[in-house]
Amino acid sequence: MAKRLEDILKNNVIASFHVHTEFSGDPYLQRVKLEKVLNYAFKKNIGMLVITDSNNNRAFNYLIKNYKELKNDSKFKIDKVDGNLLIVENGNKQMIIPKAMEARSKEGHILLIGYKNINAPENYTVEDLTDITHDEGGIAIPAHPFIKKFGGVGREGLDKIKEEVDAVEVFNAQAGLYLKKFNMEAREYADQNNLGKICSNDSHDISGIAYSYMILPEEFINLKNGEQFISSLKEFLNQTKNPEVYDTVAHEQYEPLPKVLTWVLRHKFQRKQKANQKLLEE
Repeated sequence: MAKRLEDILKNNVIASFHVHTEFSGDPYLQRVKLEKVLNYAFKKNIGMLVITDSNNNRAFNYLIKNYKELKNDSKFKIDKVDGNLLIVENGNKQMIIPKAMEARSKEGHILLIGYKNINAPENYTVEDLTDITHDEGGIAIPAHPFIKKFGGVGREGLDKIKEEVDAVEVFNAQAGLYLKKFNMEAREYADQNNLGKICSNDSHDISGIAYSYMILPEEFINLKNGEQFISSLKEFLNQTKNPEVYDTVAHEQYEPLPKVLTWVLRHKFQRKQKANQKLLEE
């Protein structure tokens, strides 16, 4: 008999990976306000929110710098464990927020978690980003690797770094319809190469942060400091190399197609407007 979700989640944490906010630099994402994202995450009982804005960790820094105002206005209490880890409280609920970004290098996109100092990642190769992140004790996860239109590294790029990455994003909730084959290809690649796996949201809207999630057992949660937390998270990702373990801890669900199409079309329209404005200014 299958276990009920509430039984599975006892003493465990719902982890939402690959979340974008207003700080990602995309005009469409200006409406995805960080405080609203946090409120929605608490509403959905998310216990770990991995905010991966494009090429920056401004959301993480914003929470540190504005904790007093957030406490007064939004009732959030923010505990800075260290430079790589925050605990946000809202009432009797807690949420773990590690320092993270989606590094959009010239060769493809890599999710980085728990790094220290990486500036202008667009100037690096994926190998450089992976090496630097590991030197700093962090985690590197290629995002949507086979969807090159989304900035995936492709098979050749993945072959270069497969011995170094901590996991592969094998399910992206935005990749519906004809893109599903790329999720399947990523899963097959990870299983064939004995790599860790995550499912993620790649959310570009507030409600998008909760469609897919990982169930993180409490034995893999060490909040003494950022270094030990990242170490325990790495251990969890190592366990997902086993396909049966991954299938137990991963909740894969595609975001509804109308919502995906809405943000894609708005994104294209706004980018076109921006390009036209640039031409006018020139």
